[in-house]
Amino acid sequence: MRKIHTDLLFYKIHKMTAEPNDYVCWAIGLLENNQTSPSLLMLASLRTRINPFEVENYFHRAVRELAIQRPTIEACNIQVTRCLLSKIVEENEKAFDHASTLYQVLRDDFPDADSATWFALSELIDDYRYGDNSEKLTEDELIRRIVEKAKEQLDAMDRE
Repeated sequence: MRKIHTDLLFYKIHKMTAEPNDYVCWAIGLLENNQTSPSLLMLASLRTRINPFEVENYFHRAVRELAIQRPTIEACNIQVTRCLLSKIVEENEKAFDHASTLYQVLRDDFPDADSATWFALSELIDDYRYGDNSEKLTEDELIRRIVEKAKEQLDAMDRE
């Protein structure tokens, strides 16, 4: 199970895309980081046929019990961006999809973010997949460009 950062979960909740399993992964991640509460333990123990209302109830109770503050939209922006950049670096075979998603997230949800780089890469991906590939890029070369840009931006985020 992939851990879900608190800011990322709140982003998904805000976008109404959070699934019951996201809450369970979040709870397990907190337990692995030595945070605990009765509701967090209950949430982490849920497995099959998870009731969304039950999950949300345990989540809200765990948030209160652990005194977790709702993150700002800026904190969510940073976490979503970091998560997608990390996925690009870690999952090269899915770099096209993750880069396109990153551009969409930046464009739709974070208008103050600089999305020009990811717009340009998204255009190259579309041209490679559906166009005439005017730059005559190979798949490997395009993936290399995407991964390099993701690493560069992750490094910049780490320095901030």
